[in-house]
Amino acid sequence: RQRTLTWIVDPADRTPNELEVWYGGDDKFAVELISPDGMVFGPVLLGKQQNVVIDEELVGRIYHRSSDPNNHKNHVDIFLYTNGPVGEWRLGLSGIEISDGHFDAWIERDNSNPNNQSRFAREDVDPTTTTGTIANGRMTITVGAYDAMSPAREIAPFSSSGPTIDNRQKPELVAPGVRVLAASSAPMEGDEPPLLTVKSGTSMATPQVTGAVALMMEAVPTVCIH
Repeated sequence: RQRTLTWIVDPADRTPNELEVWYGGDDKFAVELISPDGMVFGPVLLGKQQNVVIDEELVGRIYHRSSDPNNHKNHVDIFLYTNGPVGEWRLGLSGIEISDGHFDAWIERDNSNPNNQSRFAREDVDPTTTTGTIANGRMTITVGAYDAMSPAREIAPFSSSGPTIDNRQKPELVAPGVRVLAASSAPMEGDEPPLLTVKSGTSMATPQVTGAVALMMEAVPTVCIH
């Protein structure tokens, strides 16, 4: 009835970080956050919140929300600011009232700091469920990427997969997302850039799906997509 996750903040990471935990609305957890030097914050009970203060300086916050209005799950949201200590933080989850006991945890992706992304310890990672929190929404259409340049059309290694926290399959659609030729944006200053660029990512696959949907709606304008 107790689980501890290790959250590693890289010494080179000087950006804010966020960790989320979602668990069933019929359960009640107590949350503790332990700093790299052993300071304990909490327990933070359901419906409560707590500041993370070290040496009289606010370095983070812990929120423990009850029954999210969209999915009725309970939600732990922890923020660490740039002035917080680096190293291994530990998140303790203790069951107070347990009906199911299952939980899902994510560290939000840091696009501005990809090489020094904060992360879970390897033993806490589940490599079979890699979609982010937004992809788990009830109305979210999640797009994956495959390699259209390959005869096997295999899924790209960077393309995340489900299932969701309620066991729905993700992604719903896949599109070419490896070495895609696309228009190149121009910088504000400097030499004139090439008109085209080659990029890989699910961000290259999603516009193709969006464009296909736009063409479908143009062809059948009376159809409304909900």
